[in-house]
Amino acid sequence: MLDEKWFPDSVAKGTQITEEELFNLKATEKVDKKEFLQAIDLWLQFLDKNLEKTLPWTLIGMIYLHMGNPFKAEKFLKKPTEQEPRNPVHWDHLGFAYFNQGRVQKAIDHYQKALGLDYKRKETLNRLSYSYYALDKLEEAKNGFYEVLEFDGKNTFALYHLGLIYQSLEVYPKAILFYSETVALDLDHKEAWKNLGDCYEKTRNPQKAEECYEKV
Repeated sequence: MLDEKWFPDSVAKGTQITEEELFNLKATEKVDKKEFLQAIDLWLQFLDKNLEKTLPWTLIGMIYLHMGNPFKAEKFLKKPTEQEPRNPVHWDHLGFAYFNQGRVQKAIDHYQKALGLDYKRKETLNRLSYSYYALDKLEEAKNGFYEVLEFDGKNTFALYHLGLIYQSLEVYPKAILFYSETVALDLDHKEAWKNLGDCYEKTRNPQKAEECYEKV
C-alpha cells in the first residue's frame, strides 16, 4: 500500500529542494519509522498554506488506508480527483477506499472512471475484477482478469483469482491450470498450493493432491 514514490527525484539527487520536498522528506522518515500520525501532522502543516498541492492529500489518504481507516482516507483522497480529474491514479485510490468501506459498487464506479482515462492500468483492472468477484459477478470478474493477462501474462493476482473462479464453478481442469501457473511464478503462494491440492482431490488424483498439500 505504501509503495508510492514519496518524494521527487531532486531529493535523491541532492539538488536544491523545495519546501514541499523538504516536508515530504521529513514525513517519509516518519513513515519509515512507522510513525504514521506524525507523518500526517507534517503533511497537514504543509497543506495549511498549500491547499492546492495534490501529493500531500494523496499521501495522507494512503496512510489512513494503510492504518485501516478508509473513511478518513476518503476525505483526503477525494481532493486529488477534484484537482486533477484526468489522472486515473486518483480515481483508483478513491475507489480502493470505497471498497475497504464495503461500498463495492461505488468502488466499481470509480475504477471504471480510472480505466476510462487509462484502460491499460492493470492494478485498476485487478481491483475492478476483484470487486466483481466480491459481488459474486463471476462472469464480469473472469473477463476482467483475462484482460489483465492480455497486458501481463504473469500477473499472479489475476491467475490466482481465475483459479478461484473456475474452482467455484467446479471447472477443475481450468482451475488446476491457473493455480499451476500461479505457483510456478510464486512458489510461496500457500493458498494456491492448497486450492490446487483440493482440485486434484476433486479430479481423483490423490498423489498430486498430497504433493501440493506438502507445499502449504
